[in-house]
Amino acid sequence: MRWAAALLCGVGLIAAVASAGAAEWRLVEAVSRLGFIATVEKNAAAGEFKMFSASLSFAPDTPATARLQVTVDTASADLHDPDMNAAVVAPAWLDAQAHPTAEFAASAVERVGDEAFVARGTLRMKGVAHAIEVPFTWQVIEHRASMVGEFALSRTAYGVGTGEWGGTDVVGDLVTVQFELAFDAAQ
Repeated sequence: MRWAAALLCGVGLIAAVASAGAAEWRLVEAVSRLGFIATVEKNAAAGEFKMFSASLSFAPDTPATARLQVTVDTASADLHDPDMNAAVVAPAWLDAQAHPTAEFAASAVERVGDEAFVARGTLRMKGVAHAIEVPFTWQVIEHRASMVGEFALSRTAYGVGTGEWGGTDVVGDLVTVQFELAFDAAQ
């Protein structure tokens, strides 16, 4: 009986350590970047979101315990052109006034290589939600971690580009999202 009690205590301790395995990380905004590349008349149109936040609890040895939440200020979209900046936040595109944020929440993270992972979760944008997969690499040097990756999404699936912009002849459907996020260990 004692060995059974000891085994149960050991299993309980292992479960407690595993659930406490995720480390808390704080986004370093000054050196983090969230960019995107759209296609306009078959040419790349690169931009970025100037304002976004991220909440991360993650340990690479226990990715199943990870939590990731990214919130993007849609009005901060910058295509490096005043006319395009005004257009992209208008109702036909991101509709920043009615939908001031886009959010990604990961419900699962899986290791797929040495430093490679995939976050699976839901992207909510312009009142529409879809499940997506976000591949990324994770590296820690001293106390700073970097999360780097990219993925493609369909703008029309989220109602981005409506009316005369609903087609994909002038503005392509797929948008590549690129991110380079820096995190410091939370104190």
